[in-house]
Amino acid sequence: MQLPCDMNDADRLRVGETLTSEIKAREQVEAAKKAAVKDFNVALKQHRGREHDFNESLFTGKELREVEVEERPDYTAGIVFIHRLDTGDCVQQRAIDPDERQVKLGIDGPKVMDGGKADHADEQAAASPDEAEALRAERLAGERAERISAGVQQARERIAVISDGDGDTSWTATLQFGNRVLEASAATAAAAADGVAQQVTEILEAQEDEAATWADVAAASKAEQDRQEVERLAAEQATDDTATKKRTLGGGLKNGGLKVPKGHKKKKHLTTLPDGREVDPEVEAAALDAGEPPTPGDS
Repeated sequence: MQLPCDMNDADRLRVGETLTSEIKAREQVEAAKKAAVKDFNVALKQHRGREHDFNESLFTGKELREVEVEERPDYTAGIVFIHRLDTGDCVQQRAIDPDERQVKLGIDGPKVMDGGKADHADEQAAASPDEAEALRAERLAGERAERISAGVQQARERIAVISDGDGDTSWTATLQFGNRVLEASAATAAAAADGVAQQVTEILEAQEDEAATWADVAAASKAEQDRQEVERLAAEQATDDTATKKRTLGGGLKNGGLKVPKGHKKKKHLTTLPDGREVDPEVEAAALDAGEPPTPGDS
């Protein structure tokens, strides 16, 4: 039978080694349990996700299938819109890669430089440049908001929401958005979906800001080109003025910045009076200032 006995040093060493072995064995069993539970949880989530997809298909009358799509870039907005070919609807959008923009810049560059004003008559008809710029900013802001709203709405239709299994008190929403996997957890399914939708909104806003940054760079480049052109024209005008001042008619007296040839007498401009006399207006004016009677001019 098992009875207590006094332990010596050798007994203590033996028990210590056995205890260490038991601790390691227990840790291995716990690790195996965690790995098994993790695998089971992953499998359960996958099954719940498929159940949710099938349930949504029955509820909405739609299911996910492989559909051919086409990318349609908008170089002015800096966004590539992805359209499904069976219906033509836009299902997704992404920012244009810098390499794609460089390839197309030589063809559609002027459209980016002028901000698309040539296609908007309301902005062209504005009374002042400030009003035209305000109209353009309002239009771009409206188009930006519409693109973001459409992108978020399309993303919401593809969000998968599953329960974590803890009495339906925790929900996880996931979405494959481009090359990213978005995920959010909340106490309700709607709140979890809203969390993923907010992430989609932030991504689309960042993409829109990148496109606006390119437009700003293009506009700044155009402004710099205009400034250089103004400086060039001013320099040419200054050169022309200098050349005009240096033109001469030969040596002699100066007349209005031009040199008059020697021996040339300035011709007087005479005025004919009613009695037929011709007078010099300058001489008459000087005589009147001096209080003297007018004298006939040279005939």
